Amino acid sequence: IENVSKVFESGEGKEDVTALKDINLTIETGKFVSFVGPSGCGKTTLLRLIAGLIKPESGKIDTSNKIVGIMFQEPRLFGQLTALQNVMLVMKDKASKYERAIQLLQAFGVLDAADKYPEELSGGMAKRVSLARAVAYNPDILLLDEPFSSLDINLKLKLIKTFNLSYYE
Repeated sequence: IENVSKVFESGEGKEDVTALKDINLTIETGKFVSFVGPSGCGKTTLLRLIAGLIKPESGKIDTSNKIVGIMFQEPRLFGQLTALQNVMLVMKDKASKYERAIQLLQAFGVLDAADKYPEELSGGMAKRVSLARAVAYNPDILLLDEPFSSLDINLKLKLIKTFNLSYYE
């Protein structure tokens, strides 16, 4: 990330909002990085820029032609698909799709909800299905926007240990 700035136009005579200004960052392959700061400081904007969902006003972001996946703050599950189908939807390997999706749902503690639709899931369950789907996509770069919000502390700790995110401990 080189000299990246992002401005959101407010319109209607209001002042534009500078979300990010002259951001520089290099992340080495294989590293786990967290962006920490108060609400509204630009963390989600930076993730959306890295994912290519929005464009910066200036600067450049080089993901070296890597496949980028993102999990948003809200689950964004497809309502017409079950939890299992939502996870399988993003998987590339057709042969082992079902088995891998089942493994991920089990790892995230929502295997019992595999046949449920998003409206039948609690907020925490929907969040875990969304997280399982993000992992199932198997991107080179995985962007997670508040992946453990709305999960109880015991479940957070279990998932952190399961996926070796020891920086939280």
